Amino acid sequence: MKPGSFRFATVAALLHFALFALCAGGTASAGTQAAIVVFEPGLSALEARQRLETVLSAHGFVDQGIDEAMLAHLRDHPELGGAAECVAVMSRYSGPRGRLSLSIDDHTKRNVFGGYGCGGDRRSAPFLRIRIVEARPDGFNEAGQRAFRDLLAALRKVAGADRVVVETPAPRTDEVARWTSRAAASLSVVLLWLAAFAAPTAVIGPPISALIEQTSLSSPAKDAIFALINALVATPVLAPATIVSSPAPNILLLLFGGPSRELLSLYAHQLGWIAPSFAAAFLLSMASRRFIRRARARRRSA
Repeated sequence: MKPGSFRFATVAALLHFALFALCAGGTASAGTQAAIVVFEPGLSALEARQRLETVLSAHGFVDQGIDEAMLAHLRDHPELGGAAECVAVMSRYSGPRGRLSLSIDDHTKRNVFGGYGCGGDRRSAPFLRIRIVEARPDGFNEAGQRAFRDLLAALRKVAGADRVVVETPAPRTDEVARWTSRAAASLSVVLLWLAAFAAPTAVIGPPISALIEQTSLSSPAKDAIFALINALVATPVLAPATIVSSPAPNILLLLFGGPSRELLSLYAHQLGWIAPSFAAAFLLSMASRRFIRRARARRRSA
């Protein structure tokens, strides 16, 4: 790597970290799950479900219904096995807090095999499984723990303590692990973002700068035009169709992202990421333009 390129990468890393580190900690991650199973409610399926929904409503959970889009997708792809059977009996609920959600697997009706359950979890008696999900990957905080305890107590009161079993307890948040995980996630996103931005900038930055230098515009105007063009090309966006989204240069999305309607939909979906990403890329492009200009001036005077 040339000395100038190394200095540019250093400046880019420092500026980007200051602008983007706050966003990095909020990247998507798997939540923490707890589960409660209600065995043989002792009521009709309809009455058991009605009582359960009364409990959930009292604790601030709102019924979102079955994931119809996912169900339709699975039914169109029978090669995925019996996943559609499980989705068809799962109702989703949004919680009283933004990070808490819940789902109910209703296995109070017999399946095609004459028993109860789906997938690898089949039983001889009816049951309900309630999954509580805390969006944080590092456990349930105090509010989440309290909501879990309150819900468990209410379920035992309605269905009977002997019929309600905690299948997966709600793990407590380990604050040290939480902040360690957040710091590691932030650093990884920063490094991935920097790599995605630096690669196209190193390739197209010098020729674009040389072309702009041939115009009669003022230096600030040249800097702004370079920064805008470079940011449009090099701004890292979240690459689609991946299991774990990773930053990739916008030029790849423009070239291989499909029809313009799909591109606009993708941009709208990740606007919360693109806006700060573009702002950081624009400022770093301004810095790189000034560095390129100074490097050219030094070469001429040498």
